[in-house]
Amino acid sequence: MNQINPDFIRLRTLVLPEGTPLAEQYRSGEFDKMGEVETAEELLLFLESLNGIESTVKSDHVLNLFSEVEGRLPQDKEKMISTVRSYLQLSPQQQMVFSIGRRTHRLSKLADLDDPIKYRYAEQMCSGLGANTENADDIVDSIIKRFI
Repeated sequence: MNQINPDFIRLRTLVLPEGTPLAEQYRSGEFDKMGEVETAEELLLFLESLNGIESTVKSDHVLNLFSEVEGRLPQDKEKMISTVRSYLQLSPQQQMVFSIGRRTHRLSKLADLDDPIKYRYAEQMCSGLGANTENADDIVDSIIKRFI
């Protein structure tokens, strides 16, 4: 990206639709899909590595974890990075609530975790889905598949 200085960088969440070769590789264990935290870590590394370019960054798809990661480089870089860092600093329980809350439209941005009503609503959704910190990535994958 730094070498080509694109006008526009659009972020998309990896989805493995049934019947695709990559979905089959995932199911067989040949392909290992990253979970929410690993994906956030990769996004952070990607954003931190963008240097010397003037691109517009958008995370404008309903399935993306961070709707607020958008802006113009270089001036909005730190704002975008700080969102991802904030998520990574959350407890595993809060990460789960945010991830599932975002995917089920109970939460739209990270700051919604500070709203007790929205947080409780997202927590109830997690409970209703039987989610815990061990199975949260599987729950997120099943939610995402419903949109395809």
